[in-house]
Amino acid sequence: MLGTAESAVTIAMAPILKSEQVPNITSGQSVGLIAVHSPYLFLNGPTGLTYDTTLAKYLVTTKGYKKIAMLTNNDSYGAGEQKSFTTALQGLGVTPVASKVVPSGQTNMTPALTAIRGSGPQVLFIGAEEAQSGLIVKQARALGMNTVIAEGAPAGTPLFLSTAGPANANGTIVSSPYLGNNASSAAQKFAAAWAGEAAAAMVPAATVPAVTAVVTSSAHSRRRGRTPAGPAIPMTGTSDPLPELVSPPPFGDYLWSSLH
Repeated sequence: MLGTAESAVTIAMAPILKSEQVPNITSGQSVGLIAVHSPYLFLNGPTGLTYDTTLAKYLVTTKGYKKIAMLTNNDSYGAGEQKSFTTALQGLGVTPVASKVVPSGQTNMTPALTAIRGSGPQVLFIGAEEAQSGLIVKQARALGMNTVIAEGAPAGTPLFLSTAGPANANGTIVSSPYLGNNASSAAQKFAAAWAGEAAAAMVPAATVPAVTAVVTSSAHSRRRGRTPAGPAIPMTGTSDPLPELVSPPPFGDYLWSSLH
């Protein structure tokens, strides 16, 4: 199963998918995903802890900001962001000048922002999903807050930009797990391998999710005896039909059974 992109929903589904032995690939980033301890739950990126540690270090060490406020929501992702970013700041000797939490479905953040504005922050860290993050920025600017906005992955999405408005979002500092092919020698090596001969035999990156969905769906259909062209496979675990599925990355083969 591919999805969901929301940590709270993924965490809620995880026990069911685990009991049914269904692999689940998510782009959720809550540290709560790790706490599920499911061998069937795969993250296609790092958790918020990685984003937030990097972001806090950049804000405090590189930019020299000391007065940092936080506004997060109360779902699994927001709670994870609140904890991770606070911990990251404390590790750098910085205590947030203000920290407010709003319901995940709330659209009016003016009361919380007004309270934060009174603390005179240089930076406002946001820990919420794309649409709500965009609303926070839009409403902060409407209150006259010219503070720097900082956030993890949600602030790098088109939905965040369109909700906040380009003028309001301008100058936002975004933490990303991959800063480009020239960010380091390791990144250059990886990019070169994909651009070389190995890439010729591979499925284009844009089609990987679709192919993964088809392959996983096919395997589970066979396992449950739903594919007329193939024999029924007993319900004895996802590892039965999937060891034959091999993807040839540039740095070696990936075998499901080697990690299961």
